[in-house]
Amino acid sequence: MKHFHFVLLLLSCWLASDVVAQTPEPNKPIVEDNEKITALIQNYYADIASYLQDKNVPLEQVTRHLTPDYKSTRHIVLIDGRQTESNATLLDMRHQLDKFKATQGIKVEYLIEKILNVRTYENIAVIHYIMVYSILVGEERVLRLRSIVTDYAKRDDANGWRIFDSHGLNVYKSQDIGLCPVAVLQKNTDATLFEVKVLYPTGQTFTSETLTYSFTKGDGKVLIKEGENAYIMENKAITLIQDATSKQNTKVGIANNPTEAISIILAQHRFAGTCLGFRTLKP
Repeated sequence: MKHFHFVLLLLSCWLASDVVAQTPEPNKPIVEDNEKITALIQNYYADIASYLQDKNVPLEQVTRHLTPDYKSTRHIVLIDGRQTESNATLLDMRHQLDKFKATQGIKVEYLIEKILNVRTYENIAVIHYIMVYSILVGEERVLRLRSIVTDYAKRDDANGWRIFDSHGLNVYKSQDIGLCPVAVLQKNTDATLFEVKVLYPTGQTFTSETLTYSFTKGDGKVLIKEGENAYIMENKAITLIQDATSKQNTKVGIANNPTEAISIILAQHRFAGTCLGFRTLKP
């Protein structure tokens, strides 16, 4: 019996040594790929900043880091606690960056605050990091947004590593979200038509949106219209006119002139929860 146990012991040792011998050494290319993924993300944001600040930099310098089927999703918690979601394709991102570049008088900064971790699985990689986006007017930082981002990349022989999917969580905080830049352009001499360009955070970066406000006087009141939104200004008080299903209108604020009225509508209704206020830019 002792001899039998001794044989079993030898057999077990032999099998264990064979397993150890066949276990591969740490995969060095995985480490190299992780470094390439980190560089991919860093270069991507560096190229966005270069594109926005230099008119000679082509958009392709940014999009070369993304696959044609790229998409992004951002879950956003606004200052007032409301939650929303922002989705974008590669085409959406191209349009967004073009509009952003066309806005004069601003500067954008992208800072990767921290790389949390990187994982590579053959030709697929996942990277988690904290990104801080900022907008400056002159030397004043008027808007700051901190986001936790997860990007997914894949590798092919022709293009190497590229990002194909991106997910992020943005929680807007009053100490971070400051003044959204806005440019107001009077379109006629009697101050009844205005074009307004607003820059505001939308999760992954910032979006530029152009709005048109019209002012029509009558019966001691002023009707203000922007898209499907309508407001009445009477004795300097601005009231949002609700749709037919609502029984109660909403007070928005007090204004002395059309420019003030636009600023109040933007802050108290149109972009409430997104911007704390607005910093005027030259149109």
